[in-house]
Amino acid sequence: MADALSKGARTLITDGGVQSNHARLTAAAAAKVGMKALLVLGAPELGDNNGNLILDNLFGADILFMEGASVKDMEEAMDHEAAKLSVAGKRPYIIPIGGSTPLGDLGYVDAVKELAEQADFDDPIIFAAVGSGGTLTGLLLGCRLYMPKAKVIGVAVAGGTNHIKRHMAECFKGAAELLGVEETLSVDDIDIIDDCYGTSYGVPCPGGDEAVKLAASTEGILLDPVYTGKAMYGLREAVKRDVFDKTRPVVFWHTGGSPCLYAFSKNYAKNFRN
Repeated sequence: MADALSKGARTLITDGGVQSNHARLTAAAAAKVGMKALLVLGAPELGDNNGNLILDNLFGADILFMEGASVKDMEEAMDHEAAKLSVAGKRPYIIPIGGSTPLGDLGYVDAVKELAEQADFDDPIIFAAVGSGGTLTGLLLGCRLYMPKAKVIGVAVAGGTNHIKRHMAECFKGAAELLGVEETLSVDDIDIIDDCYGTSYGVPCPGGDEAVKLAASTEGILLDPVYTGKAMYGLREAVKRDVFDKTRPVVFWHTGGSPCLYAFSKNYAKNFRN
């Protein structure tokens, strides 16, 4: 946001799934600083006007729906819309999907610094959801700088893991350059569990739904079926498969997303009426 403001932007443009948490937060941030937001949203099926979509509307965002669109389709649409806004003098600022850029990744670098300052351990196993890769990139760089004994494991919420790893390596290098540190990341250094996402992005899977119910009923913690539910499913599978040292502390990095629960309420609601 600071970069957008410094460039005199008046309209933020970003893309994502129809229930994108990043898009919703972008809309909220735009409202906070007096900008307009344009959200380009796609999904296999657009579904009901619920969950994050309600919040997008409350924040005053304009929404361009692209059912069945690929990320490339949405990126081209953002460029097209930005060109129109530029002609109209509305100074667009494009934020790529998920905010997964070197600049965006720095948020999670700071988050690891905060964890290192607060925790009474220095060698955790950290689990987090992986969508566009920004969260995991920031966590990896943050751990290099502030918790070098930590191990970071991602849980993919969709396919295309090899592409995401290459994108992460590029963003990691860019984020390190912004911080003025000499750190690089190889794709071989990235540990992602890629068999716990079900059929595709944005579509709940049985293991993820079970994890959502378990976290709520045992801890009072709300996960969501698109990201954190699948991440918790991946963590449970990792425990079963003995993929890490269980004597070390485990940190489950909750990246939010509870509004998505309302968009998928049929997956969890009992029939309370006889």
